[in-house]
Amino acid sequence: MNSPDIGEKVDAVIQAVVNETTIPKEVLMRKKWLNALYQHVVFHNDEQDLPAYLLGWRYDLLTKPLIDVLHADENYLSTQMKVME
Repeated sequence: MNSPDIGEKVDAVIQAVVNETTIPKEVLMRKKWLNALYQHVVFHNDEQDLPAYLLGWRYDLLTKPLIDVLHADENYLSTQMKVME
């Protein structure tokens, strides 16, 4: 299942957490952390290797739901990552 709208799904997850917590999006998730998540999913890295910011209180709230969304589109993501290299 290829989903060019993966970015929209990711934004929807982040926005839902923003709405739930009233924490600003910029505080919840930074672009480089999101890139780390993409790489984590595509390269099957260990979750302990994620940036510390994505673990801790963000993990259950945001990181895990995002990983689940990204795993659903892993084939599309890995194609995109190869294109970017």
